[in-house]
Amino acid sequence: MVVSKLSVIREVRSSQELQNLDISVPQLKSFDSDGVKVEGYYYPPTNLEYSGTEGSLPPVIFFCHPGPTMKITNGLSVKIQYFTSKGFAVFDINYRGSTGRGKEFRNLLLGNWGVVDTNDMINGAKYLIEEKLIDPKKVCIMGSSAGGFTVLSTLFHLQNVFCAAVSIYGVSDLEDIYKASHKFESDYTVRLVAPYPEGIEVYRQRSAIHNIDKINTPVAFLHGMGRPFAVKNCSFTVASRYNTTLSMLTLRWF
Repeated sequence: MVVSKLSVIREVRSSQELQNLDISVPQLKSFDSDGVKVEGYYYPPTNLEYSGTEGSLPPVIFFCHPGPTMKITNGLSVKIQYFTSKGFAVFDINYRGSTGRGKEFRNLLLGNWGVVDTNDMINGAKYLIEEKLIDPKKVCIMGSSAGGFTVLSTLFHLQNVFCAAVSIYGVSDLEDIYKASHKFESDYTVRLVAPYPEGIEVYRQRSAIHNIDKINTPVAFLHGMGRPFAVKNCSFTVASRYNTTLSMLTLRWF
């Protein structure tokens, strides 16, 4: 059910109290990506005590949600508000395959993980640049788990527009994820990528571990040791093979 009108029944907290807080209010944006309408929430930088240099545009952080078929909403996110209070804009995108837009939209990711999600992030960046909402030289991207996979996938894309990235226990080797999947999700990767081992070349074409030589973007790898499904070798192996200077690479375990 879609509700087009909202009404306030009772405020549990006075909205007047919120007016003095550094809360960035999300703006729903839509853009074309390969002929498909994709939506995301744009959060402008918000700090009541500071403002950017006159005539300048803010840096931006693109958020890649995990799942990869979950969805993001415009509810309060303390993490997003942290960045917007520090002068960053944030663009949180429901890329193709996200839940909430119907079965047809969700199924666009099937067989296309690492393709349509990646294109949507890149096209989203181009859209914000064209709209003059962000500094085109300060476009960053971050994501965790499946979102980390999308982050890394954008970096070896021919049209990569991102100048820095953060992969938080991100997937860098689709074969590893297929082999490590628990029973409940044993066929999930097959549906998202290709049958295995018949489609092994597809797995390798879309995995950062096999495309290191195409990546020239500074990356920070963060990996929680206690997370069972996020294979820790994913971060360690891709970081150890990262073909760039040490100043462009950070690897942190926690």
